[in-house]
Amino acid sequence: LIAVNGGRVSIFSASVNGKLNLPNMTVSPYVIGGVGYAWLSVSDLSVSYQGQPIVTGAGLGSVSKPMVNLGAGVDFKLGTVALFAEAKYTWIFTDNEKTTYFPVTVGVTF
Repeated sequence: LIAVNGGRVSIFSASVNGKLNLPNMTVSPYVIGGVGYAWLSVSDLSVSYQGQPIVTGAGLGSVSKPMVNLGAGVDFKLGTVALFAEAKYTWIFTDNEKTTYFPVTVGVTF
């Protein structure tokens, strides 16, 4: 029996993005890029096999670091409302190496 305890990673980020739409049509693709700050929290991790610890790792605690993102999306205009879908690759400049994640967002704009 393998047991895993902890190992939770939480990321909260805020960024300012620039958006460049291609020609104004019903379906309008765009590129997006921005800079911001991310707050990361990583808890301690322990893994045991039949009650015996096999991996333990100290969490990072909480840190805040600068970040950048780059992505693409598409707007679907429906009168005064627009649906959108976008994906961004995000780099957080953590110590010794970069932390990355890839959020995909869908929504409505008014």
